[in-house]
Amino acid sequence: MAVLAEGLLGSPRLKGLVVDGLRASDLESFEKAVGCQASCLLQLQCPRELMLARLQRRGGREGDEQLGVGDTTDDAGRIDAYLQREPAETELLQAHASGAFHALDAAASLEEISAAAVAALRAAGVEALSG
Repeated sequence: MAVLAEGLLGSPRLKGLVVDGLRASDLESFEKAVGCQASCLLQLQCPRELMLARLQRRGGREGDEQLGVGDTTDDAGRIDAYLQREPAETELLQAHASGAFHALDAAASLEEISAAAVAALRAAGVEALSG
């Protein structure tokens, strides 16, 4: 988290940051580290079967244990472990975002997801860069 904060604070041209895999329990300390509150939270929502197909294509990654997705040995078990935590995580993120929380359909095309993300950022008053 400190690396992200240092990068954001050390780059005056940056006006925002996309963070993948940030847990609700880490959000407050992340905001303190960067010195500002999150303007908008986006969550990709993905059906279990699509998650399973994508996970099987990518294999394991460094950091999976820390995110709580390495707690079983099979892909279906990893997804099920995530899906058990996801409703509580979502509830905490929604409460923290004070209305600037947007769920995006991860089954949509990349173009549709990008457009939905830009629209959500603009609705939250965040200038979204494209290109």
